[in-house]
Amino acid sequence: MPGSDAIPVSDTRSDTTAAPEYTREEMREACQNNYNAGKAAKLVARPLDEWDEDMGDVLWFMFPIEKAPWVGTPLDLKWPGHHTHWTPLPPMPEGPDNAE
Repeated sequence: MPGSDAIPVSDTRSDTTAAPEYTREEMREACQNNYNAGKAAKLVARPLDEWDEDMGDVLWFMFPIEKAPWVGTPLDLKWPGHHTHWTPLPPMPEGPDNAE
């Protein structure tokens, strides 16, 4: 699509419907909306002593953050033991419209 302002978005669905196309302006707006939503819902890592077993699995970090977070609880048999802070798990994404 050289010269086109539309940006194709890949689609991994198994059906034969065409992938949606967005203009650069629509993509810019979506990115800005995501950025603003992230700023509004600033996520702050909480210390280990604020975690309670009723919270279940969370994302665990050690500062400075150099690795992907560990998912689980300090009660897990494979708890690494060196993580000092946590955040809640992100919300589950919605499935595609054609999910059964």
